[in-house]
Amino acid sequence: MLIRVAARAWPLMAVAGVVVAAEADAEIDALLARLARSPCAFERNGQWHGGRDASAHLATKRRMAPAGASSTTEAFIDGIASRSSQSGQPYRVRCPGAPEQPAADWLQRQLDDLRSGR
Repeated sequence: MLIRVAARAWPLMAVAGVVVAAEADAEIDALLARLARSPCAFERNGQWHGGRDASAHLATKRRMAPAGASSTTEAFIDGIASRSSQSGQPYRVRCPGAPEQPAADWLQRQLDDLRSGR
């Protein structure tokens, strides 16, 4: 009986995983687009970059990351977009009229805005 129930549940779990991955991909794409349009400067290993360069860099890191590293948008922010994979140094963001902040905080705020429709 248990095997029969598990066999029926497996396709549903697999479909749910694909939906979650597709939603994460869409959110990450939207975050990268916001980043590219941003007037903020993004610091990576002591060098400041514009939004387009930062977005392109994170997109490359995303493509090169191990499978599952972007299984959720939060995993992407925490594991790929918050710190240098070479030095381990956290990325920073400096926006006009605002104090410098960790990139993870900026990205999470952008994600919150996306999810709330702003």
